[in-house]
Amino acid sequence: MTEREFFRKTLGLDAPWEVADVELDLEGKRVDVTVRVEAGTVWCEDSEQLPIAGYEEREWRHLDTMQLETVLRAKVPRVRYADGPTAMVKVPWAGERSRWTLSFEALAVEVLRASSSVNAAAKWLWIDWRAAQRMMGRAVERGLEPSNASDGGDKPDPR
Repeated sequence: MTEREFFRKTLGLDAPWEVADVELDLEGKRVDVTVRVEAGTVWCEDSEQLPIAGYEEREWRHLDTMQLETVLRAKVPRVRYADGPTAMVKVPWAGERSRWTLSFEALAVEVLRASSSVNAAAKWLWIDWRAAQRMMGRAVERGLEPSNASDGGDKPDPR
């Protein structure tokens, strides 16, 4: 199994997404995973085919890989709607406007719950306390969404 196939499987990527490249920086203790949309992709949304009007480069912190900071990079398609406006497509690994993958945020919420303070959790996660606060806020918002309402005392999924 190649490193590209490993990350495709562990990230759970399906077409049209694919891992284009994996860069290992042992000195910097970092892995950069470049994800892209397959060439020739036409975006489908609500059974409507939308042309890709451009791309926006984005980056997300992911779960560490063997104690190496792991970062996903992608040129996210911007699609054009029939009435003229454009919008970035939703990526399957992260929430809208997030700088962290859903997996990283889920881990961060558990670390925050188990830590004595936000600062302690942030230090363990290698993020600043403001980032930890933002992740906590998004987790609370997700927990308040009607689809996540608890019906029998179960805790809502933090992702």
